Amino acid sequence: PDPKAARQGGFRAAAPKVKRVSWPALFEPQHLLLSPTSSRAIALTRRGFGALVRDIEGEDEAVAEPFALEGLEEVAAFAGAAWTKRGLQLLTTAGKLVLCPGETHVGGSWACRPSEHPSVPMPTEARIMAAAIVDADDHEGPHVALVFEHFPATAFVYRSTGGAWHPAGEVHIPPSARSKPTLAFDGPNALLISTATGDVHRRALQGSGHAMHPAPAPEAGLEFRAVCAVPGVRGKLLRLALKKAAGAEGSFWGPELLLAQ
Repeated sequence: PDPKAARQGGFRAAAPKVKRVSWPALFEPQHLLLSPTSSRAIALTRRGFGALVRDIEGEDEAVAEPFALEGLEEVAAFAGAAWTKRGLQLLTTAGKLVLCPGETHVGGSWACRPSEHPSVPMPTEARIMAAAIVDADDHEGPHVALVFEHFPATAFVYRSTGGAWHPAGEVHIPPSARSKPTLAFDGPNALLISTATGDVHRRALQGSGHAMHPAPAPEAGLEFRAVCAVPGVRGKLLRLALKKAAGAEGSFWGPELLLAQ
């Protein structure tokens, strides 16, 4: 254990608030995106099928709105995604960036196009296991963090300026997260690394400071998939998990949103 790490909330976090959502059937998302301007969230599969939840902090049950990403010439698997002021920004496992402008889907479709930014730097024949994207400010292009399948111990950070990618640092991936890491930026200066058991490591991109946000109390049949930092509230996280449940035709996995600080 790193003695410099600050563990938030003791060994186990307080019970999170579970957002009640009616999800599409047979929906197993991998990515979680939060709107930068409102309390909306998107759960997204690796192949571009999504569901929009319009009020993640409201007490009433929400009905998720299904949609599909449209306009892509080839079917791509997405390694990372973010909801920015420009719209949805996605990164494929092959390192290509995709932009889906706008604030919401239209009639169940969200139009997308290749980004103006070049593909991210990658070794030949490498594939990205996990990625994160963030818009740094109005004067720079996005920053990305990449974990490669052949090197899961490190996230490589790049920034886009002048139409090219430039190295901007490296972040150590904890051993507990290396089999199924998920990444998300917490602003342009910190990276969240989530494990399948729900622990979240917050690593500063400048300096050595970091924190550990422990998982909620263990629950059978719960697998964590992604995490986002809630804008404007330091330390407040929204987690996406899959929960195993029993139905009339047997067991199935369905999404669950958990809000905790």
